[in-house]
Amino acid sequence: MTETGSGGTPLLTRAVVVAQKEHTEDAYVSPVSIWEMAIKHRIGKLALPTEDVESAIAEQGFRW
Repeated sequence: MTETGSGGTPLLTRAVVVAQKEHTEDAYVSPVSIWEMAIKHRIGKLALPTEDVESAIAEQGFRW
C-alpha cells in the first residue's frame, strides 16, 4: 500500500509512512530537494501530484 497524491501517484510507500510515524524525531526536507523537484518538473522529467508541494510535504509529516 502507498500514500497517493491527487492523481493517484504514489508519494511514499507504506513502509516509509509507518517508519516516519513511529520515529519521534522531526524529519526535514531540504529546500534544495524542492528546487531539484521544480527543475525536473519544468523539463518534464517529474510529474507532481499537486501544485502546492509545500503543503503536500507538510501533510506527509515533514518539516522545512
